[in-house]
Amino acid sequence: MIAAESQVTHIVAEVIDSVGVIVPDQHIEIQFDVQGPAKTIGVDNGDLWSIESYTANYRETRDGRCLLVLKTNGEGKITVTATGGGLKSSALILNSY
Repeated sequence: MIAAESQVTHIVAEVIDSVGVIVPDQHIEIQFDVQGPAKTIGVDNGDLWSIESYTANYRETRDGRCLLVLKTNGEGKITVTATGGGLKSSALILNSY
């Protein structure tokens, strides 16, 4: 990822079962923790009726998925951790340069 104000990254969080299949009927609030030279600029799940804030650090899944949009603000390692609903947490490491 290039460290420029105009660079954004879309990260899709999916609720999956023990064999890796998406679980579409789960509505679980996923919380995102972003560490490093990036900030959250949006979250979404495609639900037009949702009243959740688009600028929060959490989103309820719809059809087993939700979206996090990040914007870089410098160079370095970015760690995104997703947790929620008693599920195993997951982390993604990105490099901004």
